[in-house]
Amino acid sequence: MRMSKSTYDVLSTVLDALPIGVVEVHGDTILAMNRVARSLFGGRYDSLAQLEQENALMVSMITTEPNNGNRWVNIDGAIYYRDQLPSDEGKVTLLVPVAYMDLRNPELQELRQKYEDFLEIFHNCYDGIYVADGRGKTLWLNEGFERAYGVSRDQFIGQDARELERRGYAKPLITWRVISTGKRITVVHKTNTGKSVLATGIPLFDESGKVRKVIVNSRDMTELHQLREQLNQAEKNIARYESELERLRRESGTVQIDGFVWKSDKMRYVLHLAQRLAKVDTALLITGESGVGKEVIAKLVHNESDRKEGRLIKINCGAIPEQLLESELFGYEKGAFTGSNKQGKPGLLELADKGTLFLDEIGEMPLDLQVKLLQVLQDKTFTRVGGTTTVHVDFRVIAATNRDLEELVRARTFREDLFYRLSVVPLKVPPLRERQEDVVPLLEHFLAEFNKRHHFSKETLI
Repeated sequence: MRMSKSTYDVLSTVLDALPIGVVEVHGDTILAMNRVARSLFGGRYDSLAQLEQENALMVSMITTEPNNGNRWVNIDGAIYYRDQLPSDEGKVTLLVPVAYMDLRNPELQELRQKYEDFLEIFHNCYDGIYVADGRGKTLWLNEGFERAYGVSRDQFIGQDARELERRGYAKPLITWRVISTGKRITVVHKTNTGKSVLATGIPLFDESGKVRKVIVNSRDMTELHQLREQLNQAEKNIARYESELERLRRESGTVQIDGFVWKSDKMRYVLHLAQRLAKVDTALLITGESGVGKEVIAKLVHNESDRKEGRLIKINCGAIPEQLLESELFGYEKGAFTGSNKQGKPGLLELADKGTLFLDEIGEMPLDLQVKLLQVLQDKTFTRVGGTTTVHVDFRVIAATNRDLEELVRARTFREDLFYRLSVVPLKVPPLRERQEDVVPLLEHFLAEFNKRHHFSKETLI
């Protein structure tokens, strides 16, 4: 039934007097919008298509049937209860401000508490948070955003996001880029106060896949950048101090590293080379006479390598009888031979997994074991004595000897292929007679050690 113009005018006046939003639609046509609805929707519209061009979210609010999950809506920071009623012409959507609802309603009380909690969290979050709708209009911004960009929320609430860039507060602008691309975007803003702010724009989508809101999370990186620069400068200073300290030590005499005492250039070269080789995960052959410190150098290489969290496993190939050396290296299964451990025993190769295997006196290893060791170094696999299961290992091998392995190769008592496998990087430690500058520092070092051990003073012994 079509009403007269006078009746329609009276009804419009009554609807405009209501403190709630009222919208009546029939198909695509908007039959009526009262004063509150026009204020919420940003004007009067004759059709849903016209409204959708300006605010697709409002169209969804009018056309979608309310249920328990979507009755409460947020419009420009205010909470409304949404309901729909049938009419002769179509249907009527009601938007009731939360202030006009029955505050004794448990559902409303819970919603209001959640909303108040959210606002408190939002405004007290240290990071800056900015919210715009799908048209780029600024809806919310918190104190963290004000602090990071030096803005006031009163200046920008309801304004287009472009105003932030136009006034020089945030460049480059990302809100409209997020709206146009529908993708998360991260940039570093340079503010007009000289700050560096890391900003990430996140799109929120409506049911039709259109961007309905953009959330920008911002963090002031200025202090972090300053701390990073200070840290870099401190690291440079430390490196310079260490270099200067090393120079002073060299000039003054004795230097110590991991049990080594030296003053000579020859020993300095050996130890610095060992420190460099520690970073290269390859086989290392240390040669030199007995007592020059080959084992200590092996420990130094292990402790400064990427395998330092693993174990350093040592075996003296010349100190173990030939018939026992294989079982010590490879381990054995239970019952492998008479007198063996009933549960079997892992070998030193297994124990060195993820670490370093130090083969001292490698020149004393029997030829038949040299073949098996070479196979392990090539394939990284072996089987225990008396076993059939393949064991996979990953270790670095360091070998040491006081013999001339090249001479042993020529004498056919040491395999040439194993020699080249071990001597990828050879390191020769000179004897003390070739570095006489180290004699006095060593005497002073051992004198101090003996004095400490036996509770003597240096003067007493002298």
